[in-house]
Amino acid sequence: MSNITMISLASAFLLMACSSSPSGKSDAAPKTDGPSMIDASSDVSAVDGAPALDAAVDARTKADSKMADAAPPKGAYLLWQAPGGFAGRGPAFEALSDGTVRLWKSTVGMQPRATSNWDHQSKVPQVEIDALFAMLKAIDYTKLPHKGSNGWECYPSFHFEACTGCAAKKLNYVDALALQPEFDAIYKWISDRLKKIQVQLPGIYCVLMT
Repeated sequence: MSNITMISLASAFLLMACSSSPSGKSDAAPKTDGPSMIDASSDVSAVDGAPALDAAVDARTKADSKMADAAPPKGAYLLWQAPGGFAGRGPAFEALSDGTVRLWKSTVGMQPRATSNWDHQSKVPQVEIDALFAMLKAIDYTKLPHKGSNGWECYPSFHFEACTGCAAKKLNYVDALALQPEFDAIYKWISDRLKKIQVQLPGIYCVLMT
């Protein structure tokens, strides 16, 4: 058999082998026309929920910051007194951060955090004393005191420390009207809790002389 005849037969067998796979198609998995499908619902909710989550965290942070600003720091302290006359004596009021309040009917001028010989001492609930100091902390002191009109020899002074070691807010003024309206809520807080005690309160310091 010639070489040409052998090559022809080999080619014929090769063609027959290729035609055994129907239509010449591959057994490989069919290819889709687009990208692989995924469950997009979880991705969308995650993406859509991210801004909401961020907003919630931001709101909580701001709320916590406001609460921190509003809450009185540890060691808040108040001494309010009104010595007057030749003897330099008058009523006084003191409040401590643990709820202790003290009153003097008549005493000489005292130094903050060094008081003694009070006429009345009691305690108010912690939440209430915190409210008092929070209100004092929130007052704008830059325009105080206003002009007063009292001609008495009476010299009220206000000393407030927002915390132990904090710079004190000090006001020396003429009468209670010189702190209004900024101090209206403070006067009311004191009066509502101590009005039954026969001691002159800051709301009438140097307004009514007794």
